[in-house]
Amino acid sequence: MIYDEVAGTKGTISIGETQSRYQRSQYRYDDRAKWTALLFTNRAISREARKSFYVHKHFVFNGMQKFITFMRQIGDARRFLTKLTVKRSSMRLLHEGFTQLLHTRARLQSFTFNLPTDFKGTLVEHINESWKTLGIYLLGDSADLTESLERLDRIVFAAGSRQGVTRRSGAPIGSITPDIKDLCKRRLRKRLLVHHEATV
Repeated sequence: MIYDEVAGTKGTISIGETQSRYQRSQYRYDDRAKWTALLFTNRAISREARKSFYVHKHFVFNGMQKFITFMRQIGDARRFLTKLTVKRSSMRLLHEGFTQLLHTRARLQSFTFNLPTDFKGTLVEHINESWKTLGIYLLGDSADLTESLERLDRIVFAAGSRQGVTRRSGAPIGSITPDIKDLCKRRLRKRLLVHHEATV
């Protein structure tokens, strides 16, 4: 499709960095100008073309607030998003962040977020503390068990050296290994099973 030729079929769009970057081989700022001009041609073309801008792109946000603002601004185009990463988050913003994530629907493949910086504890404690806000996305819109589990599979937990995720000894965890991620998912799957069994 001609729109794919202008927008590109792949790429990483970084939002909230010192300078926003669109990283894709052979992508130039002239291309961005052409894409913007295309979107403003008329309403019908804009509706048809904007899907190409969001699908198969990896949007990376330097903070949860940037993610929330972006999601509000793009409106119903949220349903085209496929891959999202939020580098920093806070307990205060998780509620709205996961509320916005509900609008992505089934097209979303992954949502990676660093665990909140304003809560210090082990990974299990983080998961327990975040359950109420995670539940907004996992259980929202009257999701059944199958849908809840599919949504859980899209969530990817991450942690950096500046995060408040610690081992039982109190030492910080610089990254979350696959084994630890699997443990998180098992705990959350158990919570989902208990919740849905209780509502039957």
